[in-house]
Amino acid sequence: MTRDGSGRAISGLRKLVGGLAIFNKYLIATLLAAMTIVVVVSITMRYVFNSAPSWSEEVTKYLFIYLIFLAAAQGVRYRVHVRIDTLERALKGTALTVVQTVSRLLLFVLLLAIAYYGFEIVGSTMRQASPALGIPMGLVYLALPVGAILSMVFMAFPDTSEKTTEELSV
Repeated sequence: MTRDGSGRAISGLRKLVGGLAIFNKYLIATLLAAMTIVVVVSITMRYVFNSAPSWSEEVTKYLFIYLIFLAAAQGVRYRVHVRIDTLERALKGTALTVVQTVSRLLLFVLLLAIAYYGFEIVGSTMRQASPALGIPMGLVYLALPVGAILSMVFMAFPDTSEKTTEELSV
């Protein structure tokens, strides 16, 4: 592949990851909306009709688990996670670059471990059914490797534009 060809491939990957980030953003918003609807319906049924659906707590919990891992990946994309940057502020030049590289490398290794062991948990819990819904628990635990892999992809192709917190909202 020529230098120009590899540049186009990287540009194409950046666009693909950008589209994935947009899809992820709307998926997160949808999960939050679904959680809100389930909670409102459950509360209404509990206090108005004196009978809450048995599945509502479980659905809300599982939606929240996916929301957390997908939103964490989104935070990686836009570099908005809370961090201690005292050392980074004190360093400049090569030393700063080394610290940032080591930090990203450690995060990548952690995400790799979460993905690997997450898939192991998924495999070992696929035959276990959730109490109220009866769905395989492996589908719930799938949020771990999905969030970790998405975070690794977003680490490789972060959003480099300077956006404010308001611009990142849906």
